[in-house]
Amino acid sequence: MSLARRTLAALASLLPAIAIAVTYLFWKEGLGSQVAFHWDARGRVDGVIETGGAFGLALGIAATAGAVAAIVVLLKSPSLRTKRDVLTWTGFFAGIGMALWLVPAGLTYAAGNAQDAELNGWLALLAALLLYGVLLRTCVPCTEQREIDQESSARTITTGWAATVYSPQIGIAFAIFLGAGAGGLAAAQEAPVIVRVLIWAVLAVAAVALVAFVGINVRVDQRGLRIRSALLRFPFKQVPADKLGDIRTTTVHASDWGGWGIRKRSGSTAFIVNGHHAVSASLRDGGEVLVTVPEQKLPRELSA
Repeated sequence: MSLARRTLAALASLLPAIAIAVTYLFWKEGLGSQVAFHWDARGRVDGVIETGGAFGLALGIAATAGAVAAIVVLLKSPSLRTKRDVLTWTGFFAGIGMALWLVPAGLTYAAGNAQDAELNGWLALLAALLLYGVLLRTCVPCTEQREIDQESSARTITTGWAATVYSPQIGIAFAIFLGAGAGGLAAAQEAPVIVRVLIWAVLAVAAVALVAFVGINVRVDQRGLRIRSALLRFPFKQVPADKLGDIRTTTVHASDWGGWGIRKRSGSTAFIVNGHHAVSASLRDGGEVLVTVPEQKLPRELSA
């Protein structure tokens, strides 16, 4: 990862704190001593907070998260996977910081005073800010893809094969979770805004997870084995061809691996998403990678 790209990622990590500070400087004359901080079920203000308190809380969260992310991403020693994970979570908390300031202060500034600041559709902005970590993650390239591009294949797979598999079980489970979360949000209309922010945060993470894990794309070709999210396209597992052993079809039950989802044990990884037919690839350093695939999508031939 080049220095220029690391610097760009670090600046993007600090952007929420910068946005909070800049908007405070531009808005402070029109905000007064208090900003709206809680709304009733009809979107009308029923709670306020000191402007300085809201600003300090939001800036503290965003600046701390941004500083941690910037330090990690600028260092050479952490792996790219570690940097991506750190950016995802610190970006999430930095987004919370932005939401805690931009929504209350922006509404108050637009209305002219705290009591007239109606919530209306600003919850959509709040939800969007909570996904800032997903945006930051894209600043760091994928380690596994670089390894595949840089290493020559010692083993050639002459027959390419690819399949996209969707999991109705995982989709139903997350739909139930999201429904329960939406019910919790509706029941928390009278709760403090921080409680509703946290509920929105949980719902946002669940929504991203639903989109990421409900479908996977698996591909075997001369470069090796690649498994990634079918919808978000980020990789779950990539194995260069020279690290693969035998590739075969088999049968498996979800209970063999402890249930549906992505399962790990003793150096092996299983993607149990649909049915009991599977493609299994053994690894030269031990373990295997297994993906369940509907019978009609199984490869007819995989040659080494």
